[in-house]
Amino acid sequence: MSVGTRLRAALRIPPYKFQVRNVRHIEAAGGRGMILDEPGMGKTLCAAGWMAIHPEARPGLIICPAPIKEQWRRALRDLAGIRAQVLSGRAPRPIRAPVAIINYEVLHSWREALRAWGPRVVVIDEMHRIKSRRAKCTRAAGHVCGRAPHVIALSGTPIDNCPAEFFPTLKIVRPDLFQTWFEFAQRYCDPKRGWGGRFDYSGASNLGELRRRIAPFAIRNRKRDVLRELPAKQRIVVPVEIDNRRSYEHARDDFLAWTEEFEGRAAAMRAAGAVALTRMSRLLRLCAAGKLPAARAWMEDWLEESPGKLVVFAIHREVLDRLKEWFPDAAEVRGGVTGRRRQREVDRFCSSKRCRIMLANIRAGGVGLDGLQRVSSTTLTLELAWNEAAHRQAEDRVNRPGQRLPCDNYYLLGRDTIEEWLLGVLERKQVAVDEILEGREAAMSAASLLEMFSAAQKAGEL
Repeated sequence: MSVGTRLRAALRIPPYKFQVRNVRHIEAAGGRGMILDEPGMGKTLCAAGWMAIHPEARPGLIICPAPIKEQWRRALRDLAGIRAQVLSGRAPRPIRAPVAIINYEVLHSWREALRAWGPRVVVIDEMHRIKSRRAKCTRAAGHVCGRAPHVIALSGTPIDNCPAEFFPTLKIVRPDLFQTWFEFAQRYCDPKRGWGGRFDYSGASNLGELRRRIAPFAIRNRKRDVLRELPAKQRIVVPVEIDNRRSYEHARDDFLAWTEEFEGRAAAMRAAGAVALTRMSRLLRLCAAGKLPAARAWMEDWLEESPGKLVVFAIHREVLDRLKEWFPDAAEVRGGVTGRRRQREVDRFCSSKRCRIMLANIRAGGVGLDGLQRVSSTTLTLELAWNEAAHRQAEDRVNRPGQRLPCDNYYLLGRDTIEEWLLGVLERKQVAVDEILEGREAAMSAASLLEMFSAAQKAGEL
């Protein structure tokens, strides 16, 4: 049976042709290879697909940045039906799932426990995180992978500056071909004797030869080369942990008790419609505050991995203010930024190489922003509006007829929070939510929304 046939049978979402080629390439390399596709092209699906057609390659380990651990867990579950356990903290604990997911920051503390656990396949996501040969996480990754028969490395930007950064991952993935740093550096890093007699290895040499050496186990696709296979735009949900879980659960439990108290009493529900929306807004604001650290980490990772520009949508002033503190070069389109100043911010985002982020209120920036699609094909939504149309309008700021590249629209949602439920409601019940916003049958709409919330809680969806 061909790799493509096995892959389509194992995955719950049909892979694109280039993704089948990626998995076939890794298979031909014996499960030790690299997928170096540009960001947003489904490298996660490829790795999950290889694991799905090789159930004997267990236990499995995923090493990735902290903000996307939960995204990996869900991807394995939803794409391939693979159960995974997210590891956290620096004190190793028993692993009770066939696949474990760990972030770089704590890998060093788990290295001995993971090596003893004996993973048969290790997936190194965002492999450029281990570009420094002396870093603790690089040494830990090499230690954990030392006995694994299969290693798959993923990155959209495997080399930031020079071939020297490529060596640590090459040695981990193919130690038979890349054995010593000295040999690699002499051949591919154009060494020059510098001040004090030390050699500088920040150069590059014999790149054509290096390209030929990695070709049998490394594959790279660019979006422009596979445009016909990709959708015009896609939504990518990224679940993250919130750092105020206790406060959120307290507010949530109060809200559920309040809902239970009025359940079945339509008159009281209609009278309390405004209170219901206030309580739901409170939960959403807590989610927004709780995931800000994860949002910052995700944005920093994206800026490091992608050469493009990012449009970030939020709702509340405090969220946009905090992001502006962290990313001071970002352009802004929000309340109070009007007229000529608004256009100057748009022009700066479109023309300045230093300005790579646009911070926009989802309502102020969802309309009237022309020209962004010339410089950006990616959005990040941090807060949900109360109607689906607002999100479609926001997404369309970087998606217009004749767009050169497909558009990736990321939604950062708090794990196990009202946000996950609400996004489903927005997509399934747009008319009902619009009624609340526009005032038509508002009380009945509030009751309907509360009923859906209560039903979801009872079904274990919240």
